[in-house]
Amino acid sequence: MQTSPGFRPLRVPFARRAPRACHRRGGQRPHRHAGPGAAGVWGGVGVRRGRVVLGAVGVAVVGWVVAVPLAGVSLRVRAGGGGGEPAVVHGVGFAMVVVAAVLAGVAAAVLLAVLERRTRRAGRWWVNIAGATLASSFAGPLRAADVATGMALAGLHLLVGVTLLVGFARTIRCSPPADGC
Repeated sequence: MQTSPGFRPLRVPFARRAPRACHRRGGQRPHRHAGPGAAGVWGGVGVRRGRVVLGAVGVAVVGWVVAVPLAGVSLRVRAGGGGGEPAVVHGVGFAMVVVAAVLAGVAAAVLLAVLERRTRRAGRWWVNIAGATLASSFAGPLRAADVATGMALAGLHLLVGVTLLVGFARTIRCSPPADGC
């Protein structure tokens, strides 16, 4: 069968193709792009992101245990104090650390999901926004009652922030090859 020079074979839109190397990984190893039906052995993207949030909470709990019971640091921060009134000192307890880690993780997951649906290169946008948020979160430990508390709170912020950044960066959905994630 002869074909003309401009002939292109007919493509079946739902035909199964061999996996190709992902452009995000430098073409090193083939994998399926995350998306509907790409759950695989370890679960879908939502399950993996839930595990990242749980990991961030676990890291926060370990950091709190090391700082408070083991090192004996009393986590106290100043609040208020504007307008000539004295600042009120609040304690940062175990529950506050857990709730803050959960809220940060859920907010990061929601932001990433929205960016993936609404923008191209959601990964780049998300990493930039998450990095800026982590950097700005260090303003909180500046209100610490003493230096040891400030260092412990900064360590907790860093532990949770880096866990979320690295964990969620591994779950970013890659749109097919034209996009640079």
